[in-house]
Amino acid sequence: MATWSRLRKENPYYAHLGDAALAVLRELAEQAQVQAEEAREQAERQLEEMMRQLEQGDAENARRQGVAADRVLEDAERALIRSAIRRNGGSVQAAAEALGLSRSAMYRRLEKLGLKPDELQ
Repeated sequence: MATWSRLRKENPYYAHLGDAALAVLRELAEQAQVQAEEAREQAERQLEEMMRQLEQGDAENARRQGVAADRVLEDAERALIRSAIRRNGGSVQAAAEALGLSRSAMYRRLEKLGLKPDELQ
């Protein structure tokens, strides 16, 4: 992740922000990371439960758990992408780079998740 001082130098959106504003942005980024981690852990627990149910022959309940786990992962991905776009001043290209995605991969994910870039700024 880029350092905050580097963001100020490289991104005009951040250049005018003072230390207090950057502290708020840092806090929001940290909160998004925590939420994404909690969602990942919840998805892992649901996957473990689904595997247990499959082993016990409860395929229908396992299928429902799998759908719920997919939703949790999608919610975590939505939160992460929203946070990255906001952290990068609304720039989808910069957010994609920060997340290690190509621009086209980012747009595919936005479409898959039902997110509109102009609504995330």
